[in-house]
Amino acid sequence: MREREDKMRRSLMMVVFLMILGMPISAHAAEDSHVEQIETYMRDAIEKYKISGASLAVVKDDKVIFQDSWGVQSDDSVVTDHSLFLLGSLSKPLTSLGVMRLVEEGKIDLDTRIKDYVPELVSQYADLEDVTVRQLLSHTSGFSSYAGLEVADRNVRGEDAIQKVIEGTDDFSLAYNPGEVYEYSAMNYLLLGYVIESVSHQSFSDYMQAEVFNELNMERTVATYEEADKLGYQNGFQSWFGKPVKSDIIYDNSGAPYGYMASSVNDMVMYVEFLLNKGNGVLTEKAFDVYTSPQVERGEDSYYGLGWFITTKMNDPYYFHSGSTPTSLAQLLVDEQDGFGFVLLTNKHNISEVLHTTYMRNGIKQILEGDGIPELPDSSYTMQGIALGASLVITLIAVWSLYHLLRKKVVRTKLWVGVGIVALIMAVTFIPVLTEAFHSPWYTIKLVAPDTAFFIQWTVGVLVLYGISTLFILFWNRTSVKEMEKKT
Repeated sequence: MREREDKMRRSLMMVVFLMILGMPISAHAAEDSHVEQIETYMRDAIEKYKISGASLAVVKDDKVIFQDSWGVQSDDSVVTDHSLFLLGSLSKPLTSLGVMRLVEEGKIDLDTRIKDYVPELVSQYADLEDVTVRQLLSHTSGFSSYAGLEVADRNVRGEDAIQKVIEGTDDFSLAYNPGEVYEYSAMNYLLLGYVIESVSHQSFSDYMQAEVFNELNMERTVATYEEADKLGYQNGFQSWFGKPVKSDIIYDNSGAPYGYMASSVNDMVMYVEFLLNKGNGVLTEKAFDVYTSPQVERGEDSYYGLGWFITTKMNDPYYFHSGSTPTSLAQLLVDEQDGFGFVLLTNKHNISEVLHTTYMRNGIKQILEGDGIPELPDSSYTMQGIALGASLVITLIAVWSLYHLLRKKVVRTKLWVGVGIVALIMAVTFIPVLTEAFHSPWYTIKLVAPDTAFFIQWTVGVLVLYGISTLFILFWNRTSVKEMEKKT
């Protein structure tokens, strides 16, 4: 009996031993599978979406399980893990981290009104009287998205760029009462940059370098064009119907707090590790919990925090941020529950392609959760197609109409005068109507949708030429008829 018990005990111990031995093997096998799937998925996505250059890093269980770079920069050099990309709105959580560092030092209180930090500005604009730091961070200050677009992408250089834009802005009026409505606006983070400069008595760039980048060992992360240029920054590409096209350098120092910081995937790994380790000594755990906490509801289980989009689904909580500039798209996601985070940087942009990196973010998340490789949605260039089609139709109608007008011997002058005037009115009002419909300045539309903007401008030009040509032909015909009557 005892011998049988000993055998059973030894058998049980052997089973347990084999299970323990097999667990890391199984974990490594799953991890290797994820790496292979991510590699395949990224290559397919880059090819399908014609992405010029990209870098991706994935951190899981305190180690980098995947890191790679693909493609080229605009100078045709190969993208590496050290290559700089514009972060777009991934700059916002970094700015928020800068604010939280000042909060921990007791120099800023989140619920204090900004008039205590920038009294000279608030004294000029009564609407800012009740706006707090927390409201700027969470986009609940009352500024509209349009107000943010009006100050964004101005290509201002120099360390005093933020102050230049603040001083050059003559309208800080709010669309809503502070604290009542969430509306995403770059204006909030422009003002946060100004607050940081005022409180720290440093330029925004110098403060972020000393208190954020250096603390996180981010050696190739900068907040000015001048510093980025020293590190070999190359401008990205604008997209025309999906094809990458080299563009003029767009790097707005004044936009650093909301979108114009530059970094490499190597540096962003440091930031992801900081997030997964809940502060990593740079913030206390208490401050970190505030930093990543929901602030305002955006939808079911969906919130915006202090520089983060936050999903609070019971079985799938995570936080993330997207980023875009006229020449870049980026994504960062952290899933504390499953212990992973990743950052994706790319160097091509068009407003119609913004969802490409969103699809990729969701796909990478799905792979890491063990749900396999998802199918990549097709690109959509409907907006460009409509603009192209409309410009061609209007051009053909204008040419056909002028041809027949020139051939007519008898012309209903009043009717054609009306047609010419209507064409000119349409030309003058076409772009203002579009900017109102899209709630976006024309300058912004040209930057983020250059192909669509080109066809719109073509259409406006055709309408102007058509209107002027019609009126000129009528005037010429009328003058000719009068001269003939005089001769007879």
